[in-house]
Amino acid sequence: MPTRRLGGTMRNELGLLVPVGVGVSVPDDRIPLSKLVPAGSASLLIGRQSGSSGDWQEITLGSGLSMSGTTLSASGAASLPVVDTTSIVEDPVDPTKEMRIDVGAVSTGTIRVLTMPDQNVDLAPNTGTFPAATHASRHQAGGADAIKLDDLAAPDDNTDLDASTSAHGLLPKLGGGTTNFLRADGTWAAPPGGGGNSFETIAVSGQSDVVADSSTDTLTLVAGTNITITTNATTDTITIAASGGGTGESWHPFLLAGI
Repeated sequence: MPTRRLGGTMRNELGLLVPVGVGVSVPDDRIPLSKLVPAGSASLLIGRQSGSSGDWQEITLGSGLSMSGTTLSASGAASLPVVDTTSIVEDPVDPTKEMRIDVGAVSTGTIRVLTMPDQNVDLAPNTGTFPAATHASRHQAGGADAIKLDDLAAPDDNTDLDASTSAHGLLPKLGGGTTNFLRADGTWAAPPGGGGNSFETIAVSGQSDVVADSSTDTLTLVAGTNITITTNATTDTITIAASGGGTGESWHPFLLAGI
């Protein structure tokens, strides 16, 4: 145990001066702290600066520190949390440059956490650590934050989204021409039958007109007396000919083709 050799007088536990023989060794840890402080001193802080050795030193309180009794306090420091109108950092060269954090948009009764990544962060728009290009893919199809087309605002009244023969729009790319139409299965095709009636009206002098009721209506030919009607599905022809005796008049067969 280290000792300190003392001479002269010293105060005992009652505070009285008593003689100490020259050469008497007193262990360091046996000297009460009260004996190291001059009588009558109030709120005295003693210690030793870091990295040095020697006698005890009186510690001078710096700005913003105060001591009452045995309690050391910091004065002038704001308690946490501070209101978001308080600046929390300032520029080391120009103290007029300050920063604060505004939490006005946070929901009532909610604590939001700002998690710092293990890297330096530059918040400069478009050119910082998280430029705009890095999050564009998140909003595309298959991205982590894909945006649905019907969740977007209504488009302008222009031709930006029109389909053409060279580009897709909000429907398949146009096939071109005037005979094809978009089918329910999303393909372009010409409608069967050309899209209209095979015939509209057949008129016979002195008779009622035969009018087609729809594009699938059927025209039926009926053979009269001494008349035969034959059809050929392969050649798409109808033959009308006279049959039986006659009165000397001549009958010649004729064809109806392409019906």
